[in-house]
Amino acid sequence: MKAITLFFLMTLPIFVFSQNENFTFTKDGLSEYVVVEIDSISEKELYSKTLNWVKETYIKPEQVIDATIENESIRVTGKSNFFRIYNAFGDFKDYPVKYTIKISFKKGKYKFEVLSLSVEHDSVNYSDIPSKIYKKNGELLKWYKDTPLKIEDFFNQLNTSLKGYIIKNEKSDW
Repeated sequence: MKAITLFFLMTLPIFVFSQNENFTFTKDGLSEYVVVEIDSISEKELYSKTLNWVKETYIKPEQVIDATIENESIRVTGKSNFFRIYNAFGDFKDYPVKYTIKISFKKGKYKFEVLSLSVEHDSVNYSDIPSKIYKKNGELLKWYKDTPLKIEDFFNQLNTSLKGYIIKNEKSDW
């Protein structure tokens, strides 16, 4: 019994302090940021590779890059259709979401942070998305049944794309 307790106490910090690399969306909203560790890459390299990723990912990168602080952070504002609303017939339409992300760098890791999300649909501003798609009791309104997952997926795929780009270009040696 002492061995089990000791094992539990020694491994608990690993689980408590591990950082999640995936966004989640709940009735309280989207998790604010994720931290991704990529060993032995300097801030300068992370910054440079992320800037190149933005240039290759976005059609007009000069229009989406809001700010850069060399070797520290990059802020990007983009638009994509991932806010899904169903109608009474079960059909849906995806509406454009304007989002701002900030990617900050420290040696061996980057922080991918969602600063803002907003949707304008039928003159309703969805800048506070959770208050619009969840009932007061925390239950998701049926018109938005896929919306939280679509939001999570969009930012998780964006983050996975960035991480894959950094790793691929770190190992590329030609």
